[in-house]
Amino acid sequence: MKKLIVLLAIMLTTMQLKAQDYFKPIDSIMKLYDGKNKPGFTVLVSKNGKVLYSKQAGYANLEGKEKITDKTVFAIASTSKQFTAACIVLLEQQGKLNFNDNLRKYIPEFPEYAERITINQLLNHTGGLKDYRSLAMLRGDNSEDYSAKQIKKMLIAQDLNDEPGANWNYSNSGYWCLGQIIEKVSGMSVGAFAEKNIFRPLKMKNTRYVLRSNNTVKNAAIGYENNEKGYSPSEIDEFFVGGAGVYSTANDLQKWLFEMQTHHVFGDAFWKAMVAGNPAQGKGFVYTKGLFNLKYANHTMINHGGDVVGFHCITAYFPDDKIAIVVLSNDDDFERYPVLGAAVDLLLGDKYDYPKVANATDTVAKIQAEAVTIDPAIQESYVGNYELSSGYVIKITIEEGKLKMTQLWNKVGLLLQPAKEEHHFNVEDLSLIFSGFKLGKATELRIVGDGENSLFKRLDKDPDVTIYDKYTGSFYCKSLDSKITLFTENGILYYRMGDKESYSASPPQAEDLFSTSHGKITFIKDEKGEFTAFTLSHPRAINMQFVKQNAIK
Repeated sequence: MKKLIVLLAIMLTTMQLKAQDYFKPIDSIMKLYDGKNKPGFTVLVSKNGKVLYSKQAGYANLEGKEKITDKTVFAIASTSKQFTAACIVLLEQQGKLNFNDNLRKYIPEFPEYAERITINQLLNHTGGLKDYRSLAMLRGDNSEDYSAKQIKKMLIAQDLNDEPGANWNYSNSGYWCLGQIIEKVSGMSVGAFAEKNIFRPLKMKNTRYVLRSNNTVKNAAIGYENNEKGYSPSEIDEFFVGGAGVYSTANDLQKWLFEMQTHHVFGDAFWKAMVAGNPAQGKGFVYTKGLFNLKYANHTMINHGGDVVGFHCITAYFPDDKIAIVVLSNDDDFERYPVLGAAVDLLLGDKYDYPKVANATDTVAKIQAEAVTIDPAIQESYVGNYELSSGYVIKITIEEGKLKMTQLWNKVGLLLQPAKEEHHFNVEDLSLIFSGFKLGKATELRIVGDGENSLFKRLDKDPDVTIYDKYTGSFYCKSLDSKITLFTENGILYYRMGDKESYSASPPQAEDLFSTSHGKITFIKDEKGEFTAFTLSHPRAINMQFVKQNAIK
């Protein structure tokens, strides 16, 4: 008997040592937060419902000096979608709706096209609706400031993004509609229905839907974004349930993932509908009921991430391995996938490649060893403007004895580091080579880097600052009831949404086509060759029509 006890003790010790080995990668990331005054994250890994790893790093509240613990509650952003979808599945099982019901049955204010949109398509992002978050952004607004009434008014004024059922395209609008359907069919708020039918049965005591009007969550982490002034809190709660809304802890979400494995509470039929029923096919994944089903290093992974300013997270379940992981963060700079890999790669039997981190002392020594002095006359030979194509101009100047490049299309300026090879310079991950010297001046500038190989040619005169004037004016979109103003400044084309912040549009991607941070702008000419309109296409809100105001009849 004593031998058996000793053997069991040895086996247990061996298992614990192996578990420690599995989690060395994630521990190495946790240690990076030691002594740092910054927001952080929590990681929980379990197998067959047993927690193998649960640790936290960083602060939940920087102002209050409150560290993240296993009781810290996080906003989980779009990871909430699986719970909104679960409410719909439960209502279908209760006979209160059908997955094939059309949208207009529940929200009759939508145009006739809504009769072709089914609940199942809303669940799987194939309904074809334009995304309300993107639409609000194109107005220069934050959708978090909108009421449900404002969202409805905006959505019913839009054309479809795509024919219902034709293509997969992520859309928060579909989940806003589902929230409205839940409330109409159940007679309860989404939060109350989920609490009664999902969170309470699973004993998820620290999980609930949160609206801006009732955010009194205990132990809630504050979301932070990092700007020039340091970390500042973010405001992310909405006045309605749309594509997000749930706050939870890692421990509570682990209970949900274990139920995904066991089916003890909701049963086989429920989970079949959740993870396999009427799926939509995306590029490299299957999507159904708020869940992605894809391959992660040859392992099936059922997951959904969440991203909103100040919060990033993911819940993932590996059904073949019976492994679940929850990663929650309140840092807007946080990257969840490297952390996920550090937490589960070894446990899944895969290799983990530790990132290479340069030693600061070695880096400084290397820079000093490679320092190169440039003859002032040679340095002067580089000065001037270099053009790739119309609008793409780089200006080379000398500031305090150092060479500087400025991208005139966005005013980004960077100092160049001389390389050992003559006429070669480095900046960030790029190499710059001056060549084609004539009359003591370089005539060409080649920029080479990862996926970059561009040849800029010297301009003999200053760049034309009037080339984009033809696109200027105020343009109005009827469906958004909003305007975009285009104007030039020092030869750069800018656009302003409403009376909000301005953004650079130039240079063009092609003739009359500009690729901006808000989507592609394509200008339209009339029969006289004058620009009277443009279409703005964001991936989640395509072909938005803007007409020049003096051209509106």
